[in-house]
Amino acid sequence: MIEPALTGKVLDVPAIIDLATGDTKYMRAMAAVANQQGHSLVIPALAFTRALVRLGMEHVDQLYWVLRSASAVMADLDADAAGRVADEAITFFSGDMILAQVSVAARVRRWSIITDQRGAESFTKAGHHLHLLP
Repeated sequence: MIEPALTGKVLDVPAIIDLATGDTKYMRAMAAVANQQGHSLVIPALAFTRALVRLGMEHVDQLYWVLRSASAVMADLDADAAGRVADEAITFFSGDMILAQVSVAARVRRWSIITDQRGAESFTKAGHHLHLLP
């Protein structure tokens, strides 16, 4: 019997914020589908931290709810990943470590990134397939 491959998406900061606030309902629907079909939503630690800063304390509970969901997986920045993140930051993202960690998390899994129009150009230049927020 062949086991199905683990699949999912990597969330950039705007996708994490949308998931927490439900502003467009897109990410809440994506999370529901991921839970139902057994897919993962990878949340890079640096992107999560940036989302916390942008959202403020009133959305902290929603962000931690996201992390407790069955489909959410935190991508930590460990020593092994740090070199790859630094390399991506220099090569594709003008030193932006947050975008670079999102990129590395997607690259090592060969998964697409959910972002907004502002992040699309950088991730596309780095060779990623994207899903854009509405």
